Amino acid sequence: MRTRNRALVSASLCSDRDVLHVETRIERDPGDALVVSLSSGCQVVECRGGDGSPMLWRHEGDRLTLVGSDGASSVHIAYAIPVGARVGLAPEQPWLARPAGRDCHVTRTTSRVIGEGGLLCGTDPHHGVPFVVAWPPGDEPRLRVEVRQGEVVTTDRRAGSEVTRILRTLTGWLGPIDDVSVVDVAVPGAYAYSYPGIIAVHPGLLDFPATLFGQFLPHELSHQWFGNRIRFTGPGFLWPQECLPEALQALYVRERWGSAAYDVITRSYPERHDERRLQQLFSVGPAERADLSLDRYHDLLAAGTRRWLSAFQADSRALHDVVRALAAEPAEFTGAQVAALVGEVVALP
Repeated sequence: MRTRNRALVSASLCSDRDVLHVETRIERDPGDALVVSLSSGCQVVECRGGDGSPMLWRHEGDRLTLVGSDGASSVHIAYAIPVGARVGLAPEQPWLARPAGRDCHVTRTTSRVIGEGGLLCGTDPHHGVPFVVAWPPGDEPRLRVEVRQGEVVTTDRRAGSEVTRILRTLTGWLGPIDDVSVVDVAVPGAYAYSYPGIIAVHPGLLDFPATLFGQFLPHELSHQWFGNRIRFTGPGFLWPQECLPEALQALYVRERWGSAAYDVITRSYPERHDERRLQQLFSVGPAERADLSLDRYHDLLAAGTRRWLSAFQADSRALHDVVRALAAEPAEFTGAQVAALVGEVVALP
């Protein structure tokens, strides 16, 4: 059986007057060529193998292919980012390293800030790709919250207070959380995105604190357990991966602001189970997710979230015990397996 790729990612950052220099190291099981996407303005400085030998690359459009990387167990990529705007890395942003044919499952990431610039490193668990958030001197994030061993560290008193409230509630339901940084940086295609160890929120959300702390952050912090620590695969994966964090976010709103706020949040969810939509939700796998229109995605998300909320209402204590056990250890589940676990303790209408 062919082993999956694994990558260990580390990065260092230095800055000068014109550019930020970033070097990223990817360690993995050999087997697939590596492709790097570069957005406008980013320049590759050097690519080399783990033994220090130079590696050829081919740059076509925004795709950079590392020639001869198939057998490399580690690859070093050095690249320069123009100073002037903070960088959030996602498919349309400066670089995204991924194998040409299959997932590159990353088993560990590191985050550190070096020198005059700022740097956070992480990994997208769904595609198995490393990413970097970097900013030059003078362009520090407006929001920077660190959660270390369950304690919140930030210079922003309001943000620290609200994140502490969210964590107190979520860890009470789900158990300890892994270390995570929250930073404002634009990620294309989303107002917020949760990677293992890093949550990126759009800078525009800082002007709407009720939306940020009442909707986006409870959802994205829930992903540190469901979607990052616990990976979901196969048909129905969206039900635990997206609908469960959405339901936990709604329950947090009720805990924080009361039933009236909860009613406002849940008004968009269908009042009754729509079996047709639920069947469609459970037929969608990772490959089919890309083909869903935004309206259809939100339609299915609403139906799945209502099902979770109905389940919590039917027997909150038993379901919380199941969800807490599910969140305890890194693992991989299908949507059907999660539905079976829930069905053992809650009779869904």
